[in-house]
Amino acid sequence: MENNYVDDNNSVSVRYGCQSQMKYLYSNKECWRKNITSIEEAIKEYEREDSLSYIDDEKERDKRRKELISQYKEEIIEAEKELEKAEE
Repeated sequence: MENNYVDDNNSVSVRYGCQSQMKYLYSNKECWRKNITSIEEAIKEYEREDSLSYIDDEKERDKRRKELISQYKEEIIEAEKELEKAEE
């Protein structure tokens, strides 16, 4: 199954299955700026002490929060690389 997405003419992306990662066929700088802003907002949410409140064990919750924040920071690095390559 293939899903195609168009984001306000800033990108065209595809997923080859429900659980697969998004693959960008075209994306401009605005797309990557929005992506980076979105990731930064997610990081702010996970930095809050009450995030992941459904995890009862405090140590496990903190561990998971740190893992997610680390993962998102890596995604920002990748998005910044794509931003440099993208056209205006």
